[in-house]
Order: sequence, then C-alpha cells, then structure tokens
Amino acid sequence: MLACLQENRELYMKYLPNEFVEIGVIEKALSFALSGEVPDSCPSEYWFVNPGCPQIVADTYKRPVAVYSARFNKNRYGEYCDTPLLFLPLKEPKDKLSPIVMQFVGRDHWSTVKLRRPLTIEWPVIHWPLIDACKAMGDSRDLRKHVWRNLKIKKLPYM
Repeated sequence: MLACLQENRELYMKYLPNEFVEIGVIEKALSFALSGEVPDSCPSEYWFVNPGCPQIVADTYKRPVAVYSARFNKNRYGEYCDTPLLFLPLKEPKDKLSPIVMQFVGRDHWSTVKLRRPLTIEWPVIHWPLIDACKAMGDSRDLRKHVWRNLKIKKLPYM
C-alpha cells in the first residue's frame, strides 16, 4: 500500500485533495512496522484512516472497497452521518472483481468481511470526490452505469 501511495501521490493530491491533505500522516501510518520491529500495540497516529486509506486499498488491490461504520450516528436533522461508502480504483482494472468489505468495529478497529458466495446486494454510494476525479482525469463515463455496471451500486440521492 505504501508503494501505491508513493506511485499515485500526484494523482491523490491533484484529484482527491481533501482526502490527502495530510498525506504525510497516511504515509507514516503505512510505514509502521516496516523496520521489522513490531511493538505490542500500535499508537493511534498509525491507525488506518477513512477516507484516505480505503482509496489506497482500492488502488493497491485494483478492486472496489465498501466501507461500513459499526454505528450509525444521526445529526441534529435526523440524517445518518456515517454513510457507507464505495471507493473505486482510480485506474480501471481489466477484471471487475467484487468489492472488499470493511467494517469499522467499535471506535478503533477495522475488520474485513468475507462473503461466502457471490451475493446480489446493493453496494453503497460511490465516494463522490472519486466521480469528480475520474472526470478531471478525462473519463467522462458514468462510473455506476458503465464502468462498474457489474455491481448494483446505490445511486447518490442528488444525482
């Protein structure tokens, strides 16, 4: 993942700047324990962060990443704040693989969820900055209807 971040650094900074404002923090987190010595616990500054890290996972493994929160908090208007999101690779892969499913557990752990068999489920909405990034990179196709049409992806409410 660190190699992917370094390879795509300019793309992230140019097209997804809000997610990568603190790219040095993400780079530091991805470098944790690469020296060979792994401590018993991992300090919070090295934790996986959302939304920056799921995009790197999608680009590293060339598959979509569906991110779900363990708790669904509501704001003062009764709207959910922790909306599940789908992150897609910035560069379209040859093979269209099913998403990696990640669940935020408690307040400090991420867990991957393994699906036993292919399921027809509605995947979360695409993380919207990615749509703008793909358009800015010259791909004007609809990510949901054309590029990833093999997945049933929930439509953004305002589109």
